[in-house]
Amino acid sequence: MTFPTVQSVTPTTFTSDATAHLVAMPATVNAGDLLLLVFTIDGNRTITTPAGWTSKADQAGTGVQSAVFAKAADGTEDGTTVDFVTSGSEKAAAQVYRITDWGGSVANDVAVGTPATGTDANPNPPTLTPSWGAKDTLWLATASWSNTTTFRTDPTNYTNGASAE
Repeated sequence: MTFPTVQSVTPTTFTSDATAHLVAMPATVNAGDLLLLVFTIDGNRTITTPAGWTSKADQAGTGVQSAVFAKAADGTEDGTTVDFVTSGSEKAAAQVYRITDWGGSVANDVAVGTPATGTDANPNPPTLTPSWGAKDTLWLATASWSNTTTFRTDPTNYTNGASAE
């Protein structure tokens, strides 16, 4: 078996309060790719899941909320945008991971734990034990914070950190 591989990370930031957040998709998306989107807002609101996407996690923290959405790509997403709507005006940041060589089922092959949120300058997301056991697994840890906290240190044993501000 082959480990899932991150082919690209596409960040989008929203520096003004708004309810509509047109998140950029990767320039290249092939049918069957996994699109995994981490979406963070600087408040606590309802985030509407766009058509074709599955909400995998949604965690409110102190002045910040982080949500994770997943989609098995149909191959028409190249360079498009997807509107992630919030119930009130918020600033936001998003990162879309394009992943290949994954299991193929968003319901069965994508496990998401509780995202770390809050004001800790050194967040460490909780552990996760996926239901599939000893398969080749790609691990992504997410942490979201409001702009009142300075953070940019990867948790212990994590590498290749990326941020969207």
